[in-house]
Amino acid sequence: MKYTGEKMRRTHFILLVITVMMALLSAYSLGAINQVYGIDFEWYSEYEGRFGSIKRDTAYDKWTLDNYPDGMKMGIIANAGAYKGLEEQLEEDLAVRLKDKVLSTDFNKYILMYCTLGEVYLPEYRIKILDIAQRGSVIEVKVSMNSPDKNGDSSPGIKRYVPYDIVLIEKSSFLSRGGLHFIFKTQTGRQLAEKYCEIS
Repeated sequence: MKYTGEKMRRTHFILLVITVMMALLSAYSLGAINQVYGIDFEWYSEYEGRFGSIKRDTAYDKWTLDNYPDGMKMGIIANAGAYKGLEEQLEEDLAVRLKDKVLSTDFNKYILMYCTLGEVYLPEYRIKILDIAQRGSVIEVKVSMNSPDKNGDSSPGIKRYVPYDIVLIEKSSFLSRGGLHFIFKTQTGRQLAEKYCEIS
């Protein structure tokens, strides 16, 4: 009987240790899911003609959500095939610029992310990707949009501009891959767009 009692106590102790370990593992897993991970990226400089990670200055948003232009678009290019369907939806000038980046990107290692305001009538309009972070399968993208004090005249004959930004992201920067939900937001947290993309 004494031997049986000791064996039972030992069994209970082992079960207790296993229970504690499982609880700790669950807590760790939950913490990992809720953890926010910053994602490094490189942005394309028209001046230097290349991608780089040098910090750039940005002014704070001046627009309210209701004033965002109809031509504003944001998205992810995870492979060359994804660009083919996108090309017809973009302004010609932007389509040409993106195509050049797509052709020179190794999609086995990288993806591209872009945003544009569409056609505007003053060069002071700006749109830039400021920050990218991952929480589980959700990728939050913070975007800065700046405008002149008042809108430009849309009369015929005025030169049109297509402000855009494009960044290069290494796939290894993502904590997890597969089906990811990208949410684009302003600096104040207002949602602009959401996209689903499969990252292999």
